[in-house]
Amino acid sequence: MYKQTMMCVKEYPQWDNVPSAHTDRKYVQFRLTPNDYAFGQKILFWRQCQLLNHLCKNKYDIQFRKSIFPETELFNIPNTTFVDDPDDLDTYTHLNREHLHRIFSTNKVYGTLDDRIIINSWMLHENGLFPARNTDPMPIKVNTIKDPISKIELKYSEFDKIFKRAFGKYYTVHVRRMNGVWFKNEDLEGLPVAAKKLYKKERHDSELLSNSMGFRYIKDKMYQKQMDAILLKDPKAHFYIASDANPVMFKHWRKDYNIITQDDVLDQFKCALSLRYDHLDENLIKLYLDFVAMAYSKGIIAHAGSAFNVTASRFRGAKLYNVRS
Repeated sequence: MYKQTMMCVKEYPQWDNVPSAHTDRKYVQFRLTPNDYAFGQKILFWRQCQLLNHLCKNKYDIQFRKSIFPETELFNIPNTTFVDDPDDLDTYTHLNREHLHRIFSTNKVYGTLDDRIIINSWMLHENGLFPARNTDPMPIKVNTIKDPISKIELKYSEFDKIFKRAFGKYYTVHVRRMNGVWFKNEDLEGLPVAAKKLYKKERHDSELLSNSMGFRYIKDKMYQKQMDAILLKDPKAHFYIASDANPVMFKHWRKDYNIITQDDVLDQFKCALSLRYDHLDENLIKLYLDFVAMAYSKGIIAHAGSAFNVTASRFRGAKLYNVRS
């Protein structure tokens, strides 16, 4: 049976909600940023499309560009087709934020959607709707169905047991510090001198507004407060630090906590992956390591502004302990 097309074009430069981002002269075609695959955002974006398709009685074939979804090497994404970069996106009807918000806030599909629609904005947070211009967020009834993220599978199912065995004994701490995170100099007070210098040297420049609390630097002590609460209930708890920062920056944590970082297990992880893969990009391997470490752990201590830790939690049901600045 012929299916209509719902094309997802999650983009980075120029941000997300520009209908013609793919034709903007400043846009780097079909690229995210070199140091951020935006995997969590793309999965939440895909989740939104799955829920919208559910409201449309599954009449759409959901499509993603292969070029912006290198993670398809690692996961089987259900009910989704991955296609070569299309050159006719301007012929699709763009479904804007206001239309999406109206659909999800009322649980009704307004108007007849075209047989080819393009979506490069997303409305759904993990628990409901982001605020719209004229409307307060409302719960969405479609959210009562089993979350689509839990239906994603590993490309090779045998890794499921390997990851459970490797990471099931840890709590994970997702410390986002580099790409897109803004800070003030006083935020670095209390860090060892070497860590402070390394942080300032390696941190990525960002054009984000400094009033964005979702990308605000969170101090070590805020994560450690939650770690201490876990240790009261589980005195032998061990922690895996998942971070986009250099693992050396967490060396001083070892004085007070049983931790491991990506550096401690990366070679072993590569060895396990070599059973099935022999050509994965280094950045993709590191992303995969942190994602599955969180997903298969006892729980994820993480800042509330990251789609990466949200999707890891929903993927395999790891409890999420949110921390704020």
